[in-house]
Amino acid sequence: MPRSDIEHHAANTHLSWKSAAVDDVVMDLEAGDVVRLEGALVDIHDDDGVITSSMVRTDVGGGACEVMWVDRAEKLR
Repeated sequence: MPRSDIEHHAANTHLSWKSAAVDDVVMDLEAGDVVRLEGALVDIHDDDGVITSSMVRTDVGGGACEVMWVDRAEKLR
């Protein structure tokens, strides 16, 4: 598979959530599980600065990660 295909169709997504229901699903995941996540891409502001979510599929390298606030998680298999 060409590197450009991987870069444009894969994501490094960091997850954040507050719900105990989401926590139960996410913390129980194992390699190979398939999960449906619902939420929004967000920027996180804290005392150390800002973690900015990528909003495009064509970026690569540092800063290309997505940061997702998860409202709902469901393990499919």
